[in-house]
Amino acid sequence: MVINTRRVSTQLNTKKRVIRMLCVLVLEFFICWTPVYVINIWALYWPKQIYSTLSPTIISYIHLLSYLSSCTNSITYCFMHKKFREILFQL
Repeated sequence: MVINTRRVSTQLNTKKRVIRMLCVLVLEFFICWTPVYVINIWALYWPKQIYSTLSPTIISYIHLLSYLSSCTNSITYCFMHKKFREILFQL
């Protein structure tokens, strides 16, 4: 009986960690990609206004933010993995 309770508790904790990591990934995706979608919709309906309001440098940084999304996923997977943290902090 005690073994089953521990196993259920371990499984529950594992599911909580996975859900937490999924929420972080969704938040990262939202933060990185929303500005690009806003800029694209803005350019679709008001193409002349976008370049008078935003400089090309700012638009480039917004696109760079979307590319950064690929990097943040890898970093998130690594740092939110328990065994990776254990090995990292042993050093």
